[in-house]
Amino acid sequence: MLLTISLALAQDATSGGEAPNINVQTFRPALDGHEFFRMVDAELPAPGFTGRAVISHTGSPLQYTPEGGEPVDIVSEVLQLDAGLAYTKDRFRIGLDLPVVLGADGDGVEAGAGLGDMIIDAKFRFIDGREGPIGVALGAHTSLPSSTIDGGLKTGGLGVGGALSVDKRLAALHLGASVGLDYVPAVELENVAWGSQGIFQLGAAYALNQRVGLVTELYASGVLDDIANPAARPTEWLAGGWVRTGKGNAIAVRPAVSFGIGDAVSTPSRRFLFTIAYDPVAPPDKDKDGIADKLDACPEKPEDLDGAEDTDGCPEWARLTINVVDTDGQPADEYWAITGTDKTGPSGAMVELDRGTIEIGAGASKLNFDVPGAGSVATTVTVPAPRGTLNVSIVDAKKAPVTGATFSARGPTTVKDQAAGSVSVRPGGYQLVAHAPGYRPGKALVEVAKDGSASITLEMLPAKAELKAEKIEIKDSIYFETGKAVIKAESFGLLDEVAEILRDHPEIKRLRIEGHTDSRGNDKDNLKLSQARAESVRTYLAGKGVVEGRLTAVGYGETRPLVKEKSEADRAKNRRVDFFVVDPETDGIPAPAPTQLPPRK
Repeated sequence: MLLTISLALAQDATSGGEAPNINVQTFRPALDGHEFFRMVDAELPAPGFTGRAVISHTGSPLQYTPEGGEPVDIVSEVLQLDAGLAYTKDRFRIGLDLPVVLGADGDGVEAGAGLGDMIIDAKFRFIDGREGPIGVALGAHTSLPSSTIDGGLKTGGLGVGGALSVDKRLAALHLGASVGLDYVPAVELENVAWGSQGIFQLGAAYALNQRVGLVTELYASGVLDDIANPAARPTEWLAGGWVRTGKGNAIAVRPAVSFGIGDAVSTPSRRFLFTIAYDPVAPPDKDKDGIADKLDACPEKPEDLDGAEDTDGCPEWARLTINVVDTDGQPADEYWAITGTDKTGPSGAMVELDRGTIEIGAGASKLNFDVPGAGSVATTVTVPAPRGTLNVSIVDAKKAPVTGATFSARGPTTVKDQAAGSVSVRPGGYQLVAHAPGYRPGKALVEVAKDGSASITLEMLPAKAELKAEKIEIKDSIYFETGKAVIKAESFGLLDEVAEILRDHPEIKRLRIEGHTDSRGNDKDNLKLSQARAESVRTYLAGKGVVEGRLTAVGYGETRPLVKEKSEADRAKNRRVDFFVVDPETDGIPAPAPTQLPPRK
């Protein structure tokens, strides 16, 4: 292009002979316009080769009217085929326009066919109008003096030019404008000094649908050295349309007609145009990953070409779930963060990441992790478990340590039976229970703070009831009013202990409450009294929170004495209530017959 500019500037621009050396066929088809015929916008064709053929019939582009005479058509009509070929890569397009004059007529033109002035044209797009506020492109061209037809259809040398184009798409409406400069050899005509020109073009296209649309264009130029002369300002208005067909609507058929405005040199009376083009419209591709939006599952996120599903249009980022646990294996109340990014979240949160090695931090802990190219993966960052100290003392009613006592704790950390002392536990609330032979369980609630210390003293009282292998053994009697089933208040504490044992040991599915009397009184009355007293005990325990279905009441009267009754003390031993742990499936089977005692004397 620079070479042709230097050659053009060195040319002799004079005209020899009767017909001037100017090319009045000023129509030059846009090599890459999807809608426009001659106006160059800022868009580019689809990558690769495109081509078009334009048939034009131009009427009276060059007339001469002698003083006092009739107008003479130096060039009365021109029938021309413009064959265009273009190649596009990325932001650059280069092309060739080969004009073939199929027929020409006029007083200054030899009839016949021939080659016109070839044009090499290039364009570079700076801004894509689909991405920025407007599209911007810069074009340059050179015309070669290759015409084989004399007289108004050839230039006397090289021509060069350039243009700045802008455009804007507003839904179905496409607006464009172009300003440029064309250098052509100067020629002195009778009514104008012909030569280099400034060129201005406007265009508007409206798509009725994906295949059909309408277009209008305005072309105006002016010879720079004679701009005030109306004969030096060719102007032309065009109206046309297009229909697309074929696979992907790549074939465009475009008819149009234009009319000259004024009588300037090269202004035609009218021009008919018909274009057939192989012009694939590059489908929208917002993320510029080479996959059209309609085929792109992620039109706003470019494909990452990592070897995993590289044709779906989506970056195959791994979906990484990051868990944070402490050294106890418990979920930690810590947020994780990926070093060098703004990605952070709570334990169990998921983040999408590209392939590579990352560093994950949580608290003071760090973890390096290799993220795969795709798929769902998970990793765990381990942090120190929170801790607090629990100090436990176990004493009796006199505040003396209880020999052999142990305690257990239920809470965030489970503490199994161990001797009194200090233990490291997780922060939170705890329920403590102390155990020792011969003592009632000592219970307390305590809260342990993170990095703190809590001290608690468990006081134990002597037990009146104790769970043995097959029974709850009581160390006192349950007292009733004489001859009645009414429990005396002095026995409430003992029964409360029995209820507590049952609540603490849900594994006891059934407890049989046995009522017994001494031998005094009527046998039948004693049987009824023992049954009533056993049922009174069952009712009391149920009132203390023991599920009544776990309790069975049986009265045996005087049939099962513990000792021979020789004294009041013996009779007191036989007047009793016993508690036996039984199997629910066998409870109710009659017990072995009582030991037969000698008849009472």
